[in-house]
Amino acid sequence: MSRASSVAEQVKERVCAVIREALAANVHRARGRQPAFVLEDHIYYLFTQIVGRRNRRIVEKLRRFGITVPKWRVLAALHARPAVTMNQLAELTTIERTTLTRTIDAMARARLVERRADARDRRNMRLRLQAKGERLFSRILPLVLEENENSTRGIGRRDLDRFRRMLFQMIENLDRAPAKANENSEEERQ
Repeated sequence: MSRASSVAEQVKERVCAVIREALAANVHRARGRQPAFVLEDHIYYLFTQIVGRRNRRIVEKLRRFGITVPKWRVLAALHARPAVTMNQLAELTTIERTTLTRTIDAMARARLVERRADARDRRNMRLRLQAKGERLFSRILPLVLEENENSTRGIGRRDLDRFRRMLFQMIENLDRAPAKANENSEEERQ
């Protein structure tokens, strides 16, 4: 047996041992009437892993433009939805309001975004990309789309479309008032 295959075999044995220990711990907990907990079974854990990995890859690409991931999210949201309020932008970007205010302040100083008073309600400010922000968005978009494509490689268009519909359903579920615990979804009733 070569040294490389010996090392590979040792790694394989260690991984299997870790998995056996984790499974044994979950069985033990399950017997104690505590539900088994497998981190990888939790969809939100998987979501955070996907977003975290994608963001780490995008950070490298954004750095040369002097842009952070939150600033990219603002550029993308304002490109898609010009003339939104701060509250609407916070909802679109899922950036905490204080962080978003600081981000917008910095982007306004850099002449990437502008604030304009709402014509119907002067108390509300509307946010828009300035020409410099639009140009920056156009330069960065292909790089982000490339990463998005990398992350979905091997997944068919139909599966992606179905997954997107499921994600929109999850968003809708979370936006609705809490449902009763025994209320079944339409799909479960069929």
